Amino acid sequence: MRSSKRLRMHPPKDGIRQPGDLPGSSPPRLTRQDLLIIVGLIFAVALVFGQTLDFGFVDFDDRAYIVDNYHIHGGLSPQSILWALKTGYCANWHPLTWMSLMLDIDLFGKTPGGHHLTNVLLHAASAVLLFLFLRNTTGCRWRSAFVAALFALHPLRAESVAWVAERKDVLSAFFWMLTMLAYGAYARKRTVFGYALVTVSLALGLMAKPMLVTLPCVLLLLDYWPLRRVGEAPLPRTLSRVIVEKLPLFALAAGASVATFLAQRQGGAVAPVASYPMASRVGNALVAYAAYLGKMAWPLNLACYYPHAREALLSWQAVMAGLLLAAVTGLVLWRMRRAPYLTVGWFWYLGTLVPVIGIVQVGGQAMADRYTYIPSVGILILVTWGLADLVASRRRLRGMVATAASLSLVMAAGMTWRQVGFWRNAETLFRHALAVTGGSAKAHNGLGSALVDQERLPEAIEQFRDAIRIEPTYPKAHVNLGRALYLQGHLAEALKHYRDALAIDPNSVEALNNTANILMIQGDLDKAAEALEKVLRLNSNHANALVNLGMVRAGQGRFEEAKEQFHAALALVPNHPNGLAGLGMVFFLDGEHRPAIEHFAQALGFGPDKADEMFTPAVLQQFKSQLEGDAMDVDANMNLGIYAAYKGEKTAAAEHFRRALRYAQTPREAEKAR
Repeated sequence: MRSSKRLRMHPPKDGIRQPGDLPGSSPPRLTRQDLLIIVGLIFAVALVFGQTLDFGFVDFDDRAYIVDNYHIHGGLSPQSILWALKTGYCANWHPLTWMSLMLDIDLFGKTPGGHHLTNVLLHAASAVLLFLFLRNTTGCRWRSAFVAALFALHPLRAESVAWVAERKDVLSAFFWMLTMLAYGAYARKRTVFGYALVTVSLALGLMAKPMLVTLPCVLLLLDYWPLRRVGEAPLPRTLSRVIVEKLPLFALAAGASVATFLAQRQGGAVAPVASYPMASRVGNALVAYAAYLGKMAWPLNLACYYPHAREALLSWQAVMAGLLLAAVTGLVLWRMRRAPYLTVGWFWYLGTLVPVIGIVQVGGQAMADRYTYIPSVGILILVTWGLADLVASRRRLRGMVATAASLSLVMAAGMTWRQVGFWRNAETLFRHALAVTGGSAKAHNGLGSALVDQERLPEAIEQFRDAIRIEPTYPKAHVNLGRALYLQGHLAEALKHYRDALAIDPNSVEALNNTANILMIQGDLDKAAEALEKVLRLNSNHANALVNLGMVRAGQGRFEEAKEQFHAALALVPNHPNGLAGLGMVFFLDGEHRPAIEHFAQALGFGPDKADEMFTPAVLQQFKSQLEGDAMDVDANMNLGIYAAYKGEKTAAAEHFRRALRYAQTPREAEKAR
């Protein structure tokens, strides 16, 4: 028989009910105050993050995830969903994230504002769900509201919400909060349906981002407080019961962990031990734990990228950070029985950071603001409940703390507004990162890419050279420097940097593709084919390499092989515009004019009878003017060839297509050789 004495606690000053209500009871009904809090959370998130609706995509994974990701451009379809479930694209397995981006394409197209809107809505929903969970399980309305509000408005949230490629963060957090809310309901009723809701929600969250692998452990913490399911009977019996109960959840987490590790290793994202020695990893992890606490308390000098110190990390920093963590751990364990929220909040923080703390090093960053998205909730609970209980019997102090809490929310909102503004475009983002971190190869490279997109090539080249000076073995910087030099017409120097990148990373798909591009221009189609065949050995599903190899085979006059490559690319990405246009071109050159016209129509998104609407006299004159100044302009040659084919001008069409073949480039059609 349960002891009511063990479960009874003093009612909180802002309470709705006793936190220790017996299982089987119903959650409190939503009151007008609760509804006002929910509306306030949504309004505050919209006010601070609504500015992102005017932002563009940033060339910091947004291009790879959305702009250049042909797999999602057709929206949701059986084929794209199957791709999402199977792919390890971008060194991750998160099919639900891909599906959400596909849905955005269906709803908003490639307009950035719509994608930003989805991130903002998911973030607002997560804040509301967090409030409801804490309110339902602790009985503390205003403490729960403060935790949810500071979670929503803290400057560390800027990266997760304002960066479209971090859809996986806000989407997985939504399912994290939903899983907790469902688990709170299950803890009261303990029904099969309730457990199924918990399981399905966790599974969906893991399919959005594997960060949820630690959620079963957090549910065990919640069993201790606030649910108080551990301790109702002798500890060994209750503890074993709640652990066994979660074995299916741990199995889901283990499966997602394996899938993610394999995807990241295959994608080359997992750094070898030689690059980051274990001592360096452990030291950086300890310092990162302490640094995140500092950024939560005083969120200044936030950046999109913090370079890893590696061997330069001072041992005393790691020792001091370790001592701090040990001291806090000892304190919360000492207060464990009287203040269980301290233990739960602290171990929530420590545990949920484990997958991203750097013991398994993914990428080259030392830490990242987005990694605090879920872990910060534990610290917010610890601090909020700790301060509230500390001043519970002191009315004057309660008023002062309430005033300070209100001011902290206003300050946080203002700082977050400013931090979000740096994500307006890639140039502002990386210039801020350089100012904050003192310079890193990644930030210089990112700024250089932004300048290339603006056709500010001399400035971009300077940034890429700075990146290589800081980190000579950074293959991405060599590739991008080669690309900028290529756009200036310095083909030999560009080829040198592509080969430098391949000397560092022989499996760099981008360097191989770009090398093949220059070899095609130089007329060395055999070596171009070798480079592309290597790309396809590394990744047989690389649609762009298949398209490029099709262009090479067409240039060699091997039309049947070219068709095979284009068909293979289109089997992977049915709406690949270059694949459709290339296949149409080969059909045309091979004398099959009707299928050529059909593929051109698909590539352009227009039917054959709409060609005149696509190619007006003014546009045609523009293409002709471009060719007069640059005979290597692939866009102009391809478009003029398609138009001539529509008009039945076979000789002119064939000539333009042959020129396009000779100067065929990598898939980014907007780039022009100069």
